[in-house]
Amino acid sequence: MKQPMKKKYHKETFEKISEEKRNRLIETCIKLAGRNGLANTKIEDIAKEMGISYGSIYSYFASKEDLGHTIITRGIELEMRTFEQPANFTDTFSHIQAVFERSLKIGLEQPELICLWHEVSLPYNHQYSGHTTELFRLGVVEWKEILKKGVARGDIRKDIDIDTMAFILNAIASQLLRYNMSEYQKMKRTIHFSRNQDNPIPDIMAELKKMLA
Repeated sequence: MKQPMKKKYHKETFEKISEEKRNRLIETCIKLAGRNGLANTKIEDIAKEMGISYGSIYSYFASKEDLGHTIITRGIELEMRTFEQPANFTDTFSHIQAVFERSLKIGLEQPELICLWHEVSLPYNHQYSGHTTELFRLGVVEWKEILKKGVARGDIRKDIDIDTMAFILNAIASQLLRYNMSEYQKMKRTIHFSRNQDNPIPDIMAELKKMLA
């Protein structure tokens, strides 16, 4: 995936602290906001969790909104890695499967981040709408590229509708991301899949191959 130009939402002082501290600050915000909601998470809460002063965070970010934008930027970087062609690439289906597996893994390991991605897309967080749209658009563009290359290689039928199939693949990946974000989502997984609930990807791939090959 070609990396887009990144706007910085932090102050220069943020770049002067160690990478470990930068990551810990972002991860602390994700953990608290993912559990309690971004609107309900105060800068004071983040500072207390980190064991630093309230003013320290404002020396790195002008506002909590800028901190939210920084988290979305982190999400875009993560999504870019999710779509990278796997080292064990054999055909288009191995690439699709790798994206699904990475999505499921991210959702399992970082449920608070997925909760936060969902929250910033809601109407009351309209200040993030342009940025979250960028996050969504990048994924759709990548799915379309994977499909186009698959058609060119002969892995995928030439008569498929690229836009529609990109929608289907994106919807599957999005659901795999969400499957561990709450007990409700975990319940949905058991309803969707009567077997292989922990890893439904092989069954999904088997049906996709029937549709696309």
